Amino acid sequence: MLARHTFVYFFSHALPAILTFLGITIYTRMLSPEQYGVYSLVMVMVVFINSVLFQWLRLSLLRFYAVYDNDEQRKSFNSTIMICFVTIMFASFIPAFIFKIINRTDEISWSLILLGVVLSWLQSWLMMNLTMFRSKLSPINYGILSFLKAFLTLLFAVFFIYIGFGEVGLIIGLIVGTSLAVLYPTFKFWRGSVSLEKFDLSLSKQFLSYGIPLTITFAMGIIINSSDRVFISWLIGAEATGIYSVAYDFSEYSLLTVMTIVNLAAYPLIVKTYEEKGIEATNQQLKKNASLLMLVAIPSLAGLIILNENISSTLFGNEFSQGVAVLIPWIAIAGFLKGFKLYYVDISYQITKNTKLQAIPVFIGAVINVLLNILLIPLYGTVGAAIATVLAYGVAIIIGVLIGTKIFKLEFPLINFMKITIASIIMSFILYKTTYLEGLVSLMLQIILGILTYFSILLMLYFSRVRGQIRRILNTKSSKDVSK
Repeated sequence: MLARHTFVYFFSHALPAILTFLGITIYTRMLSPEQYGVYSLVMVMVVFINSVLFQWLRLSLLRFYAVYDNDEQRKSFNSTIMICFVTIMFASFIPAFIFKIINRTDEISWSLILLGVVLSWLQSWLMMNLTMFRSKLSPINYGILSFLKAFLTLLFAVFFIYIGFGEVGLIIGLIVGTSLAVLYPTFKFWRGSVSLEKFDLSLSKQFLSYGIPLTITFAMGIIINSSDRVFISWLIGAEATGIYSVAYDFSEYSLLTVMTIVNLAAYPLIVKTYEEKGIEATNQQLKKNASLLMLVAIPSLAGLIILNENISSTLFGNEFSQGVAVLIPWIAIAGFLKGFKLYYVDISYQITKNTKLQAIPVFIGAVINVLLNILLIPLYGTVGAAIATVLAYGVAIIIGVLIGTKIFKLEFPLINFMKITIASIIMSFILYKTTYLEGLVSLMLQIILGILTYFSILLMLYFSRVRGQIRRILNTKSSKDVSK
């Protein structure tokens, strides 16, 4: 089931990802590094509000939706979710005000802050509805909504930038596109199923008990993930922030997209396995999840590192390409570590409801990240910020595993890891021989060559297992034919 759901989520997630990459490519040709830097700083605030104030509620929906399965319980569940969401909307003005006070620059105006708050509401509501599709195990509907949002936001963002609104137009485009995309699921899931009378205080307390520790974790995670842009803006300037943000948005999103596809399919199955079959079966499911994460993420990481120069010169504007090329390898490593932590290490905390302990490694990683940013950015510029993020996530993973073994002993698929790594190294060696090639056509050929090489090596390494699977399929088919 995991492989089948992953396959469906791949196609439902691939087109939105392509549109997102296309958007970054277009924006770097329509905006200056300074303008993109201002946009990225506003998005730091948006991501903070989304992650710290709203994400705990989304995870509560995902974790407890299957528990409340009759009509009366669902009405109470939906009403509680909706009322909590509206309450958080009002609270979101507090971090926005603090963010404006901290960033005392002319580029970050109060109107931009207000637009950022509205965007945070819409993106959080979109993610809430996407989470509802996940909870219902509806990957196709999930993909349609993701594609619609990506297409509409790209369309309107390009339009508003083109008519002269600059970075403000990019934010307005995101607002308009997200608003239109979220209309259908809003009516589908929430119309007629929400009322004040159905609000359940005890259920909201359950959400808070589960989610508040996660809020602390998310806050620390945002510090690791986004504080580098704030420090770069303070210590170097908006232009450097824009270049760093493009590299970060592209590299991290590339890795996290493929890892998120696996997690989208895996997480509901892991929760169901834990609730119905217990710890041993869950550990086996997590082991499969880790193998599948590495299967797609390690070769993707290797490809980004080897092809960084052609990727940067082909996809991004001239003002961005050289700086982005230097940053891609470091940020790609950080993205891989982040995804592995989120989608493997942290899941053991979440399914066992030990979310308080989950905050410890992220807090330590956040402190390390801030200290290293202060130390390394003056010495190495934007590369120093990327190195700080890599080290922070590395430390957070190590501490997370050490603490996590006390509540849920994760079994690492070492043999699969070694085979995947061998295949990725051979693929990297072959791709390295093509790095003299330049341009979009060459980049596409390099990607195809990498994929074919990687899976050919994997097929040889897993030949006995593949042959066994084929034999079982043929034997099953023969048995059915005989019975007929």
